[in-house]
Amino acid sequence: MVRFSGRKWPSGKQRGFSLIELLIALTIFAVSLLAIYGTFPVAMQAITKAEKNFLANQVATQEIEFLKTLQWDELSMDNDEINERPPTVVTSTINGVTHNTTFNSIIRIDPLTEDPDNIKVVRVQVSWVIGSSRGDKFYYVQLETMLNNPEQ
Repeated sequence: MVRFSGRKWPSGKQRGFSLIELLIALTIFAVSLLAIYGTFPVAMQAITKAEKNFLANQVATQEIEFLKTLQWDELSMDNDEINERPPTVVTSTINGVTHNTTFNSIIRIDPLTEDPDNIKVVRVQVSWVIGSSRGDKFYYVQLETMLNNPEQ
């Protein structure tokens, strides 16, 4: 019968890890955690930008829906109701932090060159500014659609 102590295997090797092996493993683990932790600010910026894009698209869609409620004769660049659209302030909460974002709308209405009496091209551009310690950044989304004369 072969007997061995709790510290050595029958082949003569020691069981377990040495202190140096343990320190190397902990160092690799710490560097990995720091690399993963460093991606969180980038991910939060991407989430914030995606949310603002989504909200801006909703504002642009609301503007187009508003234009659909107007009479055909009112759909012109001379209409003050279209030209002077009030800014839209949207409140959102990301990770418990509340943000107020002001979206400004620019609307452009042009008759379609092929059929100017029956179709108008509507472009809605919604812009917003995100401020940071490095300065303000300007963003926008633009939606374009065509509206036809319901009387034709």
